[in-house]
Amino acid sequence: MRKILVFILFFCFGANIFSQDVKFSDSIDFDVLTVSPGSELYSIFGHSAIRLIDHRKGYDFVFNYGTFDFQTEGFYFKFALGRLDYRLSVESFEDFMQMCEYENRTVLAQKLNLSREQKHTLLFALIENYRPENRYYRYKFFTDNCATRIRDILSQHISGIRWDSLSKVGSGKTFRELYRPYLEQMPWTLTGIELLLGPMADRPAGFDVMFLPDKLYQSLTLAKLGDKPLVNEEKVLFKAEPVPSRSARFNPLYLAIFLLIIALLVQISGTSKRIFDNILFTTFGLLGAFILSLSIASAHNELHYNAAVLLFCPFLVVWPWIYKPAYRLLILYISLIFIVIALAVAPFIPQNFNITTYFIVAALVIRYVFNILEIRFGNLNLIHLIKK
Repeated sequence: MRKILVFILFFCFGANIFSQDVKFSDSIDFDVLTVSPGSELYSIFGHSAIRLIDHRKGYDFVFNYGTFDFQTEGFYFKFALGRLDYRLSVESFEDFMQMCEYENRTVLAQKLNLSREQKHTLLFALIENYRPENRYYRYKFFTDNCATRIRDILSQHISGIRWDSLSKVGSGKTFRELYRPYLEQMPWTLTGIELLLGPMADRPAGFDVMFLPDKLYQSLTLAKLGDKPLVNEEKVLFKAEPVPSRSARFNPLYLAIFLLIIALLVQISGTSKRIFDNILFTTFGLLGAFILSLSIASAHNELHYNAAVLLFCPFLVVWPWIYKPAYRLLILYISLIFIVIALAVAPFIPQNFNITTYFIVAALVIRYVFNILEIRFGNLNLIHLIKK
């Protein structure tokens, strides 16, 4: 038969692309599309999608695993807890390209070198994925996203794929080493992300190196299907206009160094140091509580077992409301012990901390020590100490 299949697709596309029964011919091709990073946080790592082209029927669709709804109730709360569903959507190639061009993002296409039967298999797999009961999935930054979904559907349904030479695309690097270059111009975002990520970020990526669209692109280029290349054609569909690089004028590292200096100088004034300590301890106590809650409650494996909670003791949040010296000492001792434990085990656990974190911790330690000494030996004025 000349027809691959005749079937009714009950696709409920947002754009109502299919308003009638869809029949595909046997003249179809699949491209993997790679979109360069955008300016928004959700697009900073780039994007991947699958394009389906029916040359005879004129159909041209894009299967997009990276769709989510900002209007979802409690969007950021669900995202932080790892309970935000992403979904597979389908749109016209024209609409897809218009959005990429509007956002000034380069689009690369890799034509998959598949046999007629393999194209049938991939088409049926995509259709099965798009069923209402299958199209939603729980997003995982390192292991389950728009890029890994494409890798997986190809690996699971096209037999004979060999992901050759993944070491050439960075499979031996850690996730942290792989994502950092994308955030060089966003130091505040990088610092925030690294405070929340646990030791999984410092695990070698291995097969999951393809969590980044750029790495999926490189891996597809090197992959083999039997004894032939998996990709037999690559082309640029849209080239973005150059945009001047911009970085934050005020780096969080500068703020951390400033905190460290103030932690010393504030000891000169009794009133100022009390206000400073209340703000400092409350802020980072809340941060510690937030890290702890995500480490325990979030479904994101990337956030589990985060040793940063030892650096920012959650008990500090009650510091401004405690006046008994004995209780204050207890909180300070616990906070210091946690930091000592974290630093002592740091060489033996697979988790690296951002350099900004170390400066913040140094500022906290200085304030812990001064407060412990004052509680035990009375008021300490930095100027008097220097003169002595």
